[in-house]
Amino acid sequence: MTIIYQSLALLAIFIFAFMLTFILITFFANQKQVKTRLSKVQVNSSQRRKKEHPFVIMFQQLLEKLTEFSSPTKQHQQEGYKKKFVTAGIKSPVWTTRFFGLKTFFTFIVPVLYVLFAALFMKDVSGSDMLIVALTLAVAGYYLPNAYLNSKVKNRKQEIFDAFPDLLDLIRVCVSAGMGLDSAMHRVSNEIKVSSVATAEELNHLNLELRAGASRASALQNFAIRCDLDEVKAFVSMIIQAERHGTSVSSALVIFSEDLRAKRKLYAQEVAANIPVKLSLPIMVCIFPAIFVVMLAPPLSSVVGVIK
Repeated sequence: MTIIYQSLALLAIFIFAFMLTFILITFFANQKQVKTRLSKVQVNSSQRRKKEHPFVIMFQQLLEKLTEFSSPTKQHQQEGYKKKFVTAGIKSPVWTTRFFGLKTFFTFIVPVLYVLFAALFMKDVSGSDMLIVALTLAVAGYYLPNAYLNSKVKNRKQEIFDAFPDLLDLIRVCVSAGMGLDSAMHRVSNEIKVSSVATAEELNHLNLELRAGASRASALQNFAIRCDLDEVKAFVSMIIQAERHGTSVSSALVIFSEDLRAKRKLYAQEVAANIPVKLSLPIMVCIFPAIFVVMLAPPLSSVVGVIK
């Protein structure tokens, strides 16, 4: 097992050095690209691509070729990934290529690089240990990008859920002051940015759709799809029904925001109630053994002395 640990440590160092080099090169390449865009506004995309670092261009081309090996082929899977990307706030198609390309890279290329590295520089590693580590890396490389995407989706949805009652209160204040609903959402999108960047981005997207000529119902439904929260869907349904039947939006927002605050309070109580259960395992593993040693060490030592 010591050889496996050494192999994992060397592999971790290798991956860390590779990713650090790639991040630094990408950072400096992006800085150079920004300066180029500021100085030459009329430069086309092909000319900008030539000014990028050769290593960045080569790695991007490699990711584009590796994308097809991990990208889903079925229609419902593709729609599911598109929905996850939108909910996570990733709207650029470049990130789709990077996601599936990196997924293939970590699943196939990294284990092969490890095997080559171990065969050349780690002569003490057996074939079985090498195979175990390579399979572990392949499984981790396949599932870790999905776990990262799911975590990003969950965090963004939680951020929008936490800021949504404040958003409704701000909209209600603006509507009560005499502003229209569209103007209120535009004003609130600038104000809510202080507490929730994700909510401000989605509201800005909503305002852009309204300016582009989309109907309010269609823009609000797209807003609910991007947020993917039941509370947002209920809010959109309420606004559409209030607009259709001519009822007061301000009074409906008051009731709805109070209901959301009650739900947020219940969620916080639920999280607080789960804390003792989550603490039980660390207590049993870390604290109880030390207590047992302190309590049982003196009588055990006396018993051993009597036996001797």
